[in-house]
Amino acid sequence: MQCAKVSSLFLLFLISFPLVQSAAIADEAIRAADVEQFAKLARVVVQQPITETATKPLSEALDILLNASAAICRSSPAITPEQLMRRLEPFKRRLDPDKKAIGEMDAGWFRIESARQGSRRAIAVTMGAVSRLRVVDEANGQSIEVAKPMQWLYRYRQHPQFASDGSLLIISDSVQDAGVRVGLRIDLLRQAGKSYQVQQTIKRLFVLDNDFPALNGDRLVVRSVDTPQAILTSQADQHFSRIEEFEITGSGVRTVRTRVLDPELRAVDAWLLAARRTRFPDAIQALARKRITGGTLLNDCSLRPKGFDTVEATVEFDSAKFRFTLRKVDGAYRVLSVKSVS
Repeated sequence: MQCAKVSSLFLLFLISFPLVQSAAIADEAIRAADVEQFAKLARVVVQQPITETATKPLSEALDILLNASAAICRSSPAITPEQLMRRLEPFKRRLDPDKKAIGEMDAGWFRIESARQGSRRAIAVTMGAVSRLRVVDEANGQSIEVAKPMQWLYRYRQHPQFASDGSLLIISDSVQDAGVRVGLRIDLLRQAGKSYQVQQTIKRLFVLDNDFPALNGDRLVVRSVDTPQAILTSQADQHFSRIEEFEITGSGVRTVRTRVLDPELRAVDAWLLAARRTRFPDAIQALARKRITGGTLLNDCSLRPKGFDTVEATVEFDSAKFRFTLRKVDGAYRVLSVKSVS
């Protein structure tokens, strides 16, 4: 499982560097006792699997990082996430004394993300395969409670962003060891009384080559990929993409517009699914079933116009190539004819 891999790597990283006594910490926002306690907790954390259920040692380690981050942010309100990570270097050095700086490649060890609007500061820490969110009012130093899902979000890194209306949008990407595609989770939180509650959750599949979604005022543009029904695509393949624009409103996240890409290939996908499911396939359906199995990977799709509302799609798979003639009817493509060209 992914969490086991994360935990194993975490343990290997820890035991590779002997622990040493903490040096004096110049940063007044960080207490030496907290750094020492964090190191002790980390030694326990790596020996336990990280699961959906919160565990005390990891919870305490997350809270130490959140407390230190909140103290630093309160003393330096204009601090950037990158500067904050550098200020948290004593925690890193306590576990890895030979390191002189926290680099991007070490972000999996622990990573802090933050956002600020007015006196409100949202801070999210990811450690291993879990993340935790805290919202602090820097005017008085008091924490504002957040909903339980965001206090222990398993297998997701949280990236907080404030909307123009004061609501809190948490865009999270899934924690995994490798792969170009990741799960994307969007949670809208609103303050209700003395706590932030999750009003709405949206989930998508994200390709890392795309720009990470960023909130602009009350608008959010998300590019994701749909999972085809019959066609197998690679991790890096961006066919079956969709581009959605959302608006943050009082009633939740509202879809403003959606652009679905690859309508021709989607029609081919639907035809292949029907060919696999029919009880009495015709000759071309039978051939497609034989040559384009569930494990046959899509290589390419090229299009050539054939007249008004008609297009020819040449679809190439690992071991087969088919040519589809499609016509747009009532805004959607339908397959008129199919032939094998290989």
